[in-house]
Amino acid sequence: MSKLGSLNLGFIVLLVYIDQNFISIPMIIMAILYFLAFLFSTKKNVLGIFLFLMMISTSTLLYIANVYFLIFLMKNYHSKTPLNNTLVMVIILILYEGVHVLLNSFYGYDESVIKWLGFSICLILFIYLKPLQKEIDIVLTFKYMLYGFISYSVLTIGTYINLYNVSEFFTVIRRFGYLPYHKEEGFLLINPNMVGKHSAFIISCYLVLTNLKKIRIAPSNLVLIIYVGIIGALTVSRGFILVLLLILVLFLFMNFIKQRFLPIIVVAITGIMTFLIISKLFNQLIININKRIFETEDISGTRFTIYELYLDIIMSNVDIFIFGLGMQDYILKLQNYNSNIFLASHNIIIEVITIWGGIGLLIVSLFLVKLITESRVFMNHDFYHKTIVLIPLLSLLISAMFGQFFISYYHTFGLLIMSLIILNQEEDKSYV
Repeated sequence: MSKLGSLNLGFIVLLVYIDQNFISIPMIIMAILYFLAFLFSTKKNVLGIFLFLMMISTSTLLYIANVYFLIFLMKNYHSKTPLNNTLVMVIILILYEGVHVLLNSFYGYDESVIKWLGFSICLILFIYLKPLQKEIDIVLTFKYMLYGFISYSVLTIGTYINLYNVSEFFTVIRRFGYLPYHKEEGFLLINPNMVGKHSAFIISCYLVLTNLKKIRIAPSNLVLIIYVGIIGALTVSRGFILVLLLILVLFLFMNFIKQRFLPIIVVAITGIMTFLIISKLFNQLIININKRIFETEDISGTRFTIYELYLDIIMSNVDIFIFGLGMQDYILKLQNYNSNIFLASHNIIIEVITIWGGIGLLIVSLFLVKLITESRVFMNHDFYHKTIVLIPLLSLLISAMFGQFFISYYHTFGLLIMSLIILNQEEDKSYV
């Protein structure tokens, strides 16, 4: 990216901070700057620019980022738009949700065509997966995503310093990514669980890219990954801790049976260093995590209760079980069946059945299988390689088993595209 492009991204970060802490920045200014960010992009880094902006955006800005991303993909690959099964699956999902929008509007629900178009735009991105796999620089894309996350964390830390006393973090704020007693309608993401998901995903991508020798195991890189891990831990997200533990166990096990001991040693040393830093600087964090996991009556965070409420409605209503309720405001619709439901499903399978029924679950399953098996590099490799490159995707799917996925499509679809591109990566044989 040119110097102007880098300056533009830096200016965007600055304005997000100003908006969150001082005065509201007009949306038109941010929209122009986002357009310039993509205008300065290339085929090699356009996904990276999108992921950078996604990390620091929420609400309308996320919508804008997705629209621009699609526009520039269409511009870059207007002669390569694939007419294949992926396009067919995308059209089916768009139309299926569109039918729900029409029917729900007919029955008096306040459905939004703008939201449906936003969902459609995010889905259409997947038809450009193959050209992206061939064109993008995966290392550069990862770095933009990493720097976007770091920018978000710095913005959040700056907001905490401005709005609170630093000493209040563990008593008032409690979880990184949360803003108690202050506005949450700014440009900045306010969702500790989503921050934890981003952190775990970035770490999983780093593990894979270093294992494929795309990224060197350098002290500077390890410092950044330790920082990402600490931010993830500060969210006190059970999902982050579970996902991180599972992907680390899988990564270490696969390298052990392959007798590749350097990655095991590096992970062990990095893990010990991270724990020592947290113990020294954030001792209260260890206490909070211990309370959240081991000193609670419900380690699931009421998720099991939520599952029970959802499943009771799904199994008691054939129409929901088969067709679902549609994506928009599905919690309000469920309250017609049980007024005690006021939280999202926190499980991708229950989520899909609730919004699209068993028919939707079948379509989504076929869609995901199609996206994975389209990667010839992935399909032609041995079990070890397949398992390693699947780790970022597994990170997303495990997170989705305890959180949102399709309902949070502005965030999750970009990460899904990144994980699918990683499936198509070969080991760098020129690495020394």
